[in-house]
Amino acid sequence: MSRVGPAARSQIFFASDAPYAPMPPMLQITAPHFCAGLIVEDGKVTEAAPILKWAIGKTDNELRAYCARKSWRVREISEHPAQNR
Repeated sequence: MSRVGPAARSQIFFASDAPYAPMPPMLQITAPHFCAGLIVEDGKVTEAAPILKWAIGKTDNELRAYCARKSWRVREISEHPAQNR
């Protein structure tokens, strides 16, 4: 492990020192057999849990319509887990 002197240590930037940038909406999908999350940016799903990877690229409206047909619950998560570290 390398050692860092006091002068260099004062210039180290920690992510926790920066204010959080606004996070894109995170949706939680609850179905009878799973509960998983995904990220929606500019009206499209950009990231998803493995069980929802089919949803990447779908629009928010397409996703919500599909979930409604399946009687799955969709809710927006107001705080991302990453912001609570």
